[in-house]
Amino acid sequence: MTDRIVLNLNESNDVRFDVKITSSERFSNTDGPQVRLRLVCEANDIEYSFRGTSLSDGTVQVIVPPMKQTITEGTYDTRLEVIVEDRYFVPLEFAVEFKTPLKVVAESVRVVGKTQHVENNTNVVAAVKITERPKVQQTQHVQPTQPVQHDIQIGKKQPSIHDMDVLLRELK
Repeated sequence: MTDRIVLNLNESNDVRFDVKITSSERFSNTDGPQVRLRLVCEANDIEYSFRGTSLSDGTVQVIVPPMKQTITEGTYDTRLEVIVEDRYFVPLEFAVEFKTPLKVVAESVRVVGKTQHVENNTNVVAAVKITERPKVQQTQHVQPTQPVQHDIQIGKKQPSIHDMDVLLRELK
C-alpha cells in the first residue's frame, strides 16, 4: 500500500474515484446490477464507512465529513469497497493521512509606553530638577530663568498620565 492521500481533518473532503464495472452476466434488475460503493477507513480498531455515489460522468464521489471530533491526526489504512449484487470487491487500497491545516494568526501590537515596576511595600522618592529654557527669537535676547524643582513621590500608586504629561511639557 504505497498510495497516500491527504485529507483535512477539520473540513468536509470530496474524494472521487474512477470505477468501471463490466460483466458478461445478466442481472435480475433490468437497469443493470445493484451497486453499492463505500470508502472504509480503519482507525484504532474501528472502521469508519462513507457511502459513495455514482456520478453521471462515471466517477464515484465520496464525501468524508470533518473528523476532528472522531479521530486524531495520523495515517490510516483505507480501502474502496464495491458490492455488486451479492459480490464483494476491493479494487483499491491506500493510506489516508488526516491533517489539521496550519493556522497563522497575526495581531497588531501597539506599544503605549514604558511602565515602571515598583514593589508594593517600597516607596521611592525622586527629586527632579528641570531648567526651563525660554524660547529665543532672532531679534530678542532673553536671560534664562531660575531652575524649577519638582518633587515626585512614587509609592504604591504610579504617577498618572496627566502628571507625566505635565512633567513632559515642563521639560520642553
